[in-house]
Order: sequence, then C-alpha cells, then structure tokens
Amino acid sequence: MSLINSVLGMAASLGSDQKKQDQAKLLNTLLQTANQYPGGLPGLFEQFKQGGMGTVLSSWLSASSEPMAVEPQQLEQALGANLMNDLSTKTGLSQNIVLQYLVQLLPLLINTLAKKGIVSENHIPEKLDPSSLITTVLGLLTKSK
Repeated sequence: MSLINSVLGMAASLGSDQKKQDQAKLLNTLLQTANQYPGGLPGLFEQFKQGGMGTVLSSWLSASSEPMAVEPQQLEQALGANLMNDLSTKTGLSQNIVLQYLVQLLPLLINTLAKKGIVSENHIPEKLDPSSLITTVLGLLTKSK
C-alpha cells in the first residue's frame, strides 16, 4: 500500500471529515514534492528565503518557539506559481484551498519536524522519508481546525 493510501486510510478513521482527508492528501503530496524539488528540501527552503520568508522560516525551524503565522499571499509568492499549480493538480484541490490548508499546516509541519530534531537551521536533509512521518502527519491533522 502506498503512503498516500495509508495516510488517507488513517485520516478517514478520524471520521467522515472530507477536510481532514484533503489535508492528509495535501501533506503527503507536499512531502513527495519537496523530495523531488530541485535541490531537495534545502532548495525549497532557499526558495522561501528568496521569496522574503527567511524570518518566518527561521521561526518554523526553531524547536524552542512558536511558528510565526504567514499570510496566504506571502506563502503563494514564496512557493511560486509552478509549485502551487503542481500541488493543486496532484491533489485535485483548488489553489485557494491548497493555500488555505498550507497556511495552517506548513508552519506546524516544519515546527514539529524541528522539535523532533529532523530539521533545523543548521541541518536540512535533502529528502524526508514520508513513511516515517505518518504519525507526525496524522498528529497535525488532529490539531488542525
């Protein structure tokens, strides 16, 4: 069974909440996309910095602080049109919905990975193992509104 099927199956067990299932699909797609991004996760983080989100990203990577909030237009600009189109196409969700979910989930995901020691300002792995992050993803889904 693929990771996406596992995550969707587990998200479905959270109830018949379509939003949670869509968020699970988006997080899984985001992890896979980050791993395939040119330069891997460090390349994606560099794009965030070039998009004017260096301070915000630093707060997300800090295991000792709460992640800063981000506005949808900031995130859209930092991710770029190609990545937004890719996430929308792969998930079947509109770009507005993708942004709405990412504004909530991306800071939580990166901050949770920082608190678990998986990423930090000084250590950004090129790729993440999505299968080892299933419990993290599901934990985020239970926290999201």
